[in-house]
Amino acid sequence: MLGCYLGVAYITHATKGFYTYAFLDPTKKGKALAGYIIGIAIAECIIFALVKGLMILRSRVVQKRKDRESSLHQETASVRSNERLA
Repeated sequence: MLGCYLGVAYITHATKGFYTYAFLDPTKKGKALAGYIIGIAIAECIIFALVKGLMILRSRVVQKRKDRESSLHQETASVRSNERLA
């Protein structure tokens, strides 16, 4: 997503003649610009991995909670059924 945003910033330069952010100008930053772009790409991958991990963790916690509640309801229903039979 951020990579696309950088692409749009360069399209803006090509169509309007200015950089939306000064650090994107390769004539001013030179080799540091490559570092910025690589840093943004790495940060995007790290953020993606963190969010994906949180989603998986949330899913597991919710599933465990549902399983526990389901077994509790089954036990309660079983006890009530046995009480009625007795």
